[in-house]
Amino acid sequence: MKALISFITLFISFIMMNKYFWFDYEYIASSFWLGCMLLSLGIWWGQIGDTDDLSPMFIIIYWIIAVSSFATGITGYLFGEDSLATQIASAPIILIVGVPLLFLLIGGLLGGLSNSNSTKNTTYSVKGTFDGKNFEAKAKKDK
Repeated sequence: MKALISFITLFISFIMMNKYFWFDYEYIASSFWLGCMLLSLGIWWGQIGDTDDLSPMFIIIYWIIAVSSFATGITGYLFGEDSLATQIASAPIILIVGVPLLFLLIGGLLGGLSNSNSTKNTTYSVKGTFDGKNFEAKAKKDK
């Protein structure tokens, strides 16, 4: 029964989050309902089965994002979207999600600047005779 209640709250939170995000453009309210959805999903996972197969790092990051999203919605409603409290509450989400994406973008841009022809391997082969014996030699040039 507890799992059913958690699933119902998950479903309601999902509907409310999408309503405020897509139709009303209230991003602080959407953040609050996203936090509610993630919290109820985490509770539901704990009730329907064991989470032994999940990585401890995933669980820690998941709960940080869930609580931070919930806190961002509350502080945004109480103090305003541009307040220091809202920025502090949303900082873990920005650090966990935004910084790796920034590094992926920079790495993609820098990796994309290299010449694709420079990564090709070139093989040279030489055939000939030396002291009356035939030989064959191969050499690779890597860049």
